Amino acid sequence: MSVKEKELAELTEADFKAFERVRVGGKYNMFDPRAERASKLDAETYIGVLTHYEALMEIFPHVRDDG
Repeated sequence: MSVKEKELAELTEADFKAFERVRVGGKYNMFDPRAERASKLDAETYIGVLTHYEALMEIFPHVRDDG
């Protein structure tokens, strides 16, 4: 079964922060299912953040700067 990712407009700053918290932690490859679980995001949101990562960096640059 394929999971449909959320569109960019549906993603929030909180979603991006949850993803970044796991990414900056460096414990997992972000394609690892354990990274998704650690983020506590649902699959559609997680895949949406992964897909739209560069756009989210432009929209919420302070999230990376705060890390």
